[in-house]
Amino acid sequence: MNSVKTDRFEKSVITLAWVGSLVLVLAPWFRNRGYLHDLYDYGIFMSASSRLQMGEKPYVDFVTPVQSVSLWLNTTMESLWGGTYQGMTMGNAVLILFAWSVLGIMLTKRWHPIVACLLASTVMIGSAGQHTIIWYNSVGVIALALVCWSTAIAPLIARRTLGWHFLTSFGLLIGGMNKLNFHLVGIVVAFVWAARCGLLKQASWKKVGATLLIWGLMGLVAPLALELAWSGASWDQWRYNVIDLATSSRNGFWREIFNSRLYLESIHDYYGATFRATGVIAGVWFATVSCFGLRKRGAGDRFLVLASGVFGFLVTVALLVTNIEIVYMTCSAVVVLITAIWLGFDLPFNGSKLRWLLIGPTLTLGAVMWDSAWKGQRSLYGNDVVKRSEYRGVEVSDPSLGYLRRTKFPHMVAKDIETMTTVMESKFPDRIYRCFYARGSEWMEHIWPSQRIAGLPLWMSQLTYGEVEIENLGQLLQSRNAFHLIVAAKAWAFWPGELLDLAHRHSSREELDGYELLTPLYEFPIKRLGHAEDALKFISVFGGNLDPDFLNYEKPIWLCYSSDNQLFLGVVKGEGDFAFGKHVFRIHGDVILKRHDLSSDQAIVAEFLIVDSEWKGEGLKILWSKLVTLPAGKNETTHSYMADTFGVKPKFVVRVKPEASGLIWAGWHLPHIQHAGDSSSRPPDLRKPAQEEMPIDISWSRALLPEDLALPCKLIVRGGFLGEGGLEIGDGGEIWLSPEIPIKGMVLRFRALPGETEAPGLPFIRVVWYKGGRLQIMHQVPVANDDEGILLRVWPAEYNGWFGVLADRGNEISRVRVSVESVEYD
Repeated sequence: MNSVKTDRFEKSVITLAWVGSLVLVLAPWFRNRGYLHDLYDYGIFMSASSRLQMGEKPYVDFVTPVQSVSLWLNTTMESLWGGTYQGMTMGNAVLILFAWSVLGIMLTKRWHPIVACLLASTVMIGSAGQHTIIWYNSVGVIALALVCWSTAIAPLIARRTLGWHFLTSFGLLIGGMNKLNFHLVGIVVAFVWAARCGLLKQASWKKVGATLLIWGLMGLVAPLALELAWSGASWDQWRYNVIDLATSSRNGFWREIFNSRLYLESIHDYYGATFRATGVIAGVWFATVSCFGLRKRGAGDRFLVLASGVFGFLVTVALLVTNIEIVYMTCSAVVVLITAIWLGFDLPFNGSKLRWLLIGPTLTLGAVMWDSAWKGQRSLYGNDVVKRSEYRGVEVSDPSLGYLRRTKFPHMVAKDIETMTTVMESKFPDRIYRCFYARGSEWMEHIWPSQRIAGLPLWMSQLTYGEVEIENLGQLLQSRNAFHLIVAAKAWAFWPGELLDLAHRHSSREELDGYELLTPLYEFPIKRLGHAEDALKFISVFGGNLDPDFLNYEKPIWLCYSSDNQLFLGVVKGEGDFAFGKHVFRIHGDVILKRHDLSSDQAIVAEFLIVDSEWKGEGLKILWSKLVTLPAGKNETTHSYMADTFGVKPKFVVRVKPEASGLIWAGWHLPHIQHAGDSSSRPPDLRKPAQEEMPIDISWSRALLPEDLALPCKLIVRGGFLGEGGLEIGDGGEIWLSPEIPIKGMVLRFRALPGETEAPGLPFIRVVWYKGGRLQIMHQVPVANDDEGILLRVWPAEYNGWFGVLADRGNEISRVRVSVESVEYD
């Protein structure tokens, strides 16, 4: 009778433990599922869901190293649970419940149910519990556990253990279509458990070979065949997406194995994890378990026990290197491997004190990982800290935003989503969205699905953009009609290659709190070229030597590019022009004809004129004109010109005759002023906003110019300091000097001064000359921190101009001391 009561009590305790554990495992998901902080990571699966529902397939219609399983599962779960983002989160609850049950039941076949529940719960908390949607790393840990534990218990194919083999096959199949790093570990473990039976003569090598063949088919052939069949991809497409892109983008990571930081704090954990020294913790745990596992074994099996510990540690290091993920995902994999060693080598457990070597660290890890999951360190990751009370829903009536129903965001994110609704309604009233959603804005694909361009990656990162993808997107960013709007998240404004600079160069910019909206300039007539707030950068991008402050656009003209990617302003039909609002005496440059319709190879003529923009008489006051011919059979030609403009404000006109409409692009490279007409009593504001002008007296001039140099001049200093032996400028500082008598040139000395903190690089100085809208960049050099400094000779391009010394902006730099060493008088 007492034994019956004891059994009932024990069953009650076990039931309570399992129910309580399930509640604990699901609690972080339940608490965080209704919140989203940063939409970069989970936005990938929002975009994928939209594209799969539209009939697209990975590897064929879009580039993605993320394999099929997590894409398909999230899309399916979203559809089954109402078609919203919250429906997608329900999928993770289903995954947690299913995997937790299966892993727990597996372990009850060997150990006490409460211990089995503890181990399964810890694995789930550190993997799927860290996320609110189905994440590929979570699936990788679960598949790894299925394979490692089932083959540790049933290493060889046998009829009486078919249930275990089904779990192994399922784990290999899912793992092979999910993520290769976890999957390869699982295959190796399955092979090793089978090979151990042959090495220890527990079974014939024939049986071992048959087992290895089946695991090879289930782990290598079947997953690949299923992925290719479902996606319609070729082997080359699959290999490029899944293997080539991943290995090429992360090859450099392997150097980190020689960096102690990898073992003490992890190189990819950006989430604030408590256990950062995962490498050290795992190494000690594997070593301890291996040493205790050596007892009562033959020499061969001892070697295998030690090798398993070394292998487990190497796997830990490999996962830390290859997973850009919270370290608890790797910790979960460590628990899986330690448990597999215990099961496969049948280490003492029931009634043994040694079991606490497994239970103790697992309990500790489980508690720490649960705290992280509860706080949402991974699932609510963002680039800023936001209190939960500051989250809110999206308040607009647009039905397309129903996808985000019952989801809360930080106030600024919600505000941006609401603003984007207005932007999209105004820009795309027909709801045909020709957009490119760049890094951090891919989630918008689900709300405002863009017209598809095959071959672009699912999302933007260094992982997804190889040389081919960078070149393809670069061409699209420069081509007409590819995109009418580009959306980029400010927090993720680091694009592969030079794509961001290219997008800025070809676009006008509008900013929201967290997003940047780029409207391609070639899609609409130019009103203002990009980079106009920084004349130095403007000239480096567009060429010429004109101050962009004085460029005006009257008749429509478009931004175009030549075959060597040099920008020009042109038209494909009719007439276009731009004017320069300063008086000029002489100017030179190039005009260009570029064939637009490549099906036509006939000779085509366009007319170019420079006219007086202020002429009030009849017709045009033509200062220079030229008919330029694109010869038959050629796709591009240029013509150089030199024009006297007699001190007027010039306008540059291009005309394409009606019979040539649509056949060519005809336009102007931005010209070079050779003789400016206007002088100025003040230096220009080349960079906006300009630095504060310093109140100066005669001592500033004496610091810049030694007493023996009699040079009457005007001096303006912005963001500078009066130093010993010269004037000093720091981040963004400027010194402007205008000689009041003719000179042939000067020699300037520059010395970098040690800062209070170590600067990230050498200060960069640009020396310019300016007059009447003419900007000549003379020197652009870094300044080393040494006693001698550097000497640079400068000279006036014309009389009555300003010399400028400008320190670069945007980085903390040490100050630079500037002084005049000598003057060459005219």
